[in-house]
Amino acid sequence: MNNSYKNVMFVIADDWSRIAKCYGNDIIRTPHIDAFAERGVVFDHAF
Repeated sequence: MNNSYKNVMFVIADDWSRIAKCYGNDIIRTPHIDAFAERGVVFDHAF
């Protein structure tokens, strides 16, 4: 088995905006999304 493949999880939600702490918001708590962001990639701009 070739272990060079990586898992991909793409999270998208309607009206999400930038409310998560991984985007700099210190008021709204999103611990699970922040945990994913710490171990992965956060897109600042996507079209």
